Amino acid sequence: ILSKEDFPVSYGFLESMMNDILTSDDISYQEEFDWEINIIDDETRNAFATPGGQIYVYTGLIFFLDNEDQLAGVIGHEIAHADQRHGSKQMQRSYTISALLNIVSGGETTQLKEIVKELAGTGALLKFSRDAEAEADDFSVKYLEETDYACNGAAAFFQKILNVQPEQQPEFL
Repeated sequence: ILSKEDFPVSYGFLESMMNDILTSDDISYQEEFDWEINIIDDETRNAFATPGGQIYVYTGLIFFLDNEDQLAGVIGHEIAHADQRHGSKQMQRSYTISALLNIVSGGETTQLKEIVKELAGTGALLKFSRDAEAEADDFSVKYLEETDYACNGAAAFFQKILNVQPEQQPEFL
């Protein structure tokens, strides 16, 4: 993670953008979360949010984007993941599935692995991820409506990813 002391202009820019988006009345946890943005020095073209409002953006993504609107769309998307508690819900879901599978299999690891493989194969676990991504997209648009950024910034980013790497398209797209 790049330090704020070494990259004050970059952090100032991203924090300002994040704070603009956080003024949206549609954000439930504006005051409850300790919102913070972090920059990871890596060529990965991604960003993610953790429960509680911690947002991480890779330098590879920042350099890949064409404009501020795309970056704002991605940050809005990640704010939505945190605000809609997708990470917490996914952890709860994973824990519940794991506990149930352990009960069903009697703790027998070979049978447990087969059940997990079957669930993954049918898309039961992936559907939650797709739904969370779609919801984050929808909320990102809502959040950006009240800013000077284009509401379709995230869509433009995803389209660019599809154009550049169609063979590496993530399942949720």
